[in-house]
Amino acid sequence: LVEGRLSSPEGERHDWLLKDRATNVVRPVPPNTPGARPATLRFRRLQTGNRLTLLEVVPETGRSHQIRV
Repeated sequence: LVEGRLSSPEGERHDWLLKDRATNVVRPVPPNTPGARPATLRFRRLQTGNRLTLLEVVPETGRSHQIRV
């Protein structure tokens, strides 16, 4: 469940994620940042309400917190 409405009914996200092991916080960073790893997921819109959208999310990679980030 996410806030807002998506313009497309389905798609993919390709990001680079960097995990701070001391704080266990993952954040998106520019491509090829030292220590960052690529993360890919597919999504499909299932339902849209006033301010919320229900998505089906399928991670293609198994990065920590990649759906939340």
